[in-house]
Amino acid sequence: MMIEDEEKPMKTIFTFASNELLKVDQAGGKALALIQMTMAGMPVPPGFIMTVSFFEPWIAILQTSPEWAAMKKSEASEIGQTARALQTLCHALQFTDHQKEELEITLKLFREENHGHLYAIRSSSPEEDLEGASFAGGYETTLGVTADAIEAAILHSFTSSFDERVFLYKREHGFPIDQPRIAVVIQQQVDADRASDAPDRHEEIREIRPGTEQLGEFIDDDEQPGQRFQIRAVSAQVQVAVQ
Repeated sequence: MMIEDEEKPMKTIFTFASNELLKVDQAGGKALALIQMTMAGMPVPPGFIMTVSFFEPWIAILQTSPEWAAMKKSEASEIGQTARALQTLCHALQFTDHQKEELEITLKLFREENHGHLYAIRSSSPEEDLEGASFAGGYETTLGVTADAIEAAILHSFTSSFDERVFLYKREHGFPIDQPRIAVVIQQQVDADRASDAPDRHEEIREIRPGTEQLGEFIDDDEQPGQRFQIRAVSAQVQVAVQ
């Protein structure tokens, strides 16, 4: 009698150079942009994405808890207490055998192909970086992470999706707080004093005007005067001319 092969676990981690066509609801806009820039040949520090599916076992554990049930019916005044209770549960989460195995295999291959020793662990929730809903400052990033601290940094980013400020922002912008979705980007960190060695070392002109929300935002119109900053990438000199 023929014995069928056991079904292989679903792949949930993908490198920036992957040929897989990931969707934004699995990778998040930030990770998807990094993949697209990598495929376009831009000088993006290498990395990989742990998709929303990677974290489904953790979400499933949390959903069985009394704290999860309390979150679903919590009032605005109770959000802080609810968030702290869920984050306490998150701190006790452990990687499943499949999560650990897939991460270890991916890291081993990644370190063989790249020679960095420090990593940036960043969130890439499908809900953040959207038009009208940036979630700026909501999810946590950890920089300067060594290989032996990656698992803890991943858990830290995941746990931040249950932060009080994230819950409040979701309610304010019409997102359900009981449907968290988060992917995590692990990216090789570039030394700050070597960042100017990038292929494009041209001078960069950015302008900041009153009322703009982001420093260094590019301005395409002439509605109001502002300051023009000329940044010399090689010398790191900044020249300011007030218009």
